[in-house]
Amino acid sequence: MPTEQELAAYLDGTLPAAERARLEAEAERDPALRRQLVQQARMEGALRAALGDEAAAAQMRRSVLAVVQGQSEAALKESVLSDTVHLRRARSWTESLALAWSRAFRLPALVGAVSVVLLAFIFWQTNFPAPRRIVPIASLELPARLLATREVWDELKTDAARWQAVPGQRLQLPTNAPATLAFADGSALQLDPGTVIEFSAPAETAFAGGKQLRLVAGSLTAQVKPQPPSSPLRVHTPHAVVTVVGTEFGLSVAGTNTQLEVVSGAVKLARNLTGRALTVGAGETAVASRDQVPQTSRLPRNPLHWPFASESVWNRPLGSDARFEPVSARPFTADGPLLNPTRSRRPHLADPGGPLRGVWENGRWRGDIRLTDVGSLPRVRNEPVVILQPARRHALELLGIQLRADGDIDAAVVETLDLAGSGLGPAQPGLRPHGFSSLGGLLRFGEPHNGVRHVLSARVSVDRLRSGASPAWPARGNAVPPGFGSATSNLRIGTLLALPPEVDVAALGLGDSGPGYELASALQDFGMYVTGVGPEPLLVLLGQERPGAEWEQAAFNRLVPLLQVVVNNTPETPGGGGTPRRRPAPELVPR
Repeated sequence: MPTEQELAAYLDGTLPAAERARLEAEAERDPALRRQLVQQARMEGALRAALGDEAAAAQMRRSVLAVVQGQSEAALKESVLSDTVHLRRARSWTESLALAWSRAFRLPALVGAVSVVLLAFIFWQTNFPAPRRIVPIASLELPARLLATREVWDELKTDAARWQAVPGQRLQLPTNAPATLAFADGSALQLDPGTVIEFSAPAETAFAGGKQLRLVAGSLTAQVKPQPPSSPLRVHTPHAVVTVVGTEFGLSVAGTNTQLEVVSGAVKLARNLTGRALTVGAGETAVASRDQVPQTSRLPRNPLHWPFASESVWNRPLGSDARFEPVSARPFTADGPLLNPTRSRRPHLADPGGPLRGVWENGRWRGDIRLTDVGSLPRVRNEPVVILQPARRHALELLGIQLRADGDIDAAVVETLDLAGSGLGPAQPGLRPHGFSSLGGLLRFGEPHNGVRHVLSARVSVDRLRSGASPAWPARGNAVPPGFGSATSNLRIGTLLALPPEVDVAALGLGDSGPGYELASALQDFGMYVTGVGPEPLLVLLGQERPGAEWEQAAFNRLVPLLQVVVNNTPETPGGGGTPRRRPAPELVPR
């Protein structure tokens, strides 16, 4: 770096030729040195302004303002050289700088002029405060990859190789396909179908930079690696700002509300960037709107353990107008007591800290999950597997799992399940042959002791179904083929079985509390749907993996012969209509 004496000699034109060439070569390589030369040239213009030259005074004001406004080095160089030494002339910038310096006044005038310049600088700074510096939009940390299905790429008219996140870009997913935004640090945002986001930073300088995006509509599940406290991830919605340093959460925008559900860690929620932030901890939810201050609460029920909407058929209690008729099929205990009345279909819970694994359907990417122990997933060809997302918004239903060499999962059938939805869907051969979710009606751990508050799910042997009969509402799919089943049976796929109200549960010898009593109460208040066929006369599906408890066989053998068909369970009169026998399931979203 040259000394002040060398710089002065250079600008005075007294520096030897060899030293001049060396300094100019160094200035070409060193932006800081070029800037110093520019500032020296600016001082020359300021000195001329101090002696009253009107044109020079105007130029001095521009120079001072340029410093106050924080112009870039390139802009300063362009504007200052242009104004002070007529850069547009044919001479080089080095010659112009030397000429500008040679025009400067000598020491007696210099002292007074510098004082004037300092006073002028203070005056202009006071009367023209520096505007907020706008952080370049390039300071946004954009996602490195978009993992998406073919439907998404078709909608975007591009592919994974060509896609790149761009500041200001709007990304809108089709309503039939999800996608995942992956950042370089391993953070990931799993976008649900139909979600709309934008990559943009706020205008406020203090909050710009880092990972920023706007959730315009739809929902996402975020797994965020630890972020620098000074540069957290921020998700802006029409109603709130979510600030995250590192955690897992679900976020959705619908209508006039933004709903936040935190799985692990803590998330800050505020109505705007400068507003008072609310801390939402693990297991808590909060709803924000334009006219309501957010408040935290615990979810009324956990959809991982008690899924689906309150009005779902799985949560619909029987009504006072329900009509019953005895089962005309071959009795379930005709061949003796039921020996194994239950079977496990345990859902698997994804791991927030696990690696991000792709889920493929016959070689086509369908989504992502975070799962550590993929080896625990049952790889049975015709057995559905449910993987719950920890953010409690969605689950994946898979059939025919195979593990890929890279640790991803390939399945014959992949479907996304909304845990706040109906628990029903289109008939899907193998996975949902009759439209019932694999998660619906599972008898879960603890419920026989603490109370069963939903409809159960059961399979029956095909010979007990009515031959040639189509499924009953709410089931879908094909009719029982001719030659199978019984011509006299009144059982169909979708039939709702229940204990009639005249059955005195307390007189069944199952006690007035405990598993047998709770099971009987559930069968009388909610009932049990026939959701499929199997080799056993009747089989109830469990939501945990364990051998049958001692109470199960005795309780089911006592209750199953008493079950009857609810004949008026229809879309117009779900559960038979009338006054519900129990209170509806709590809403998943506080209102």
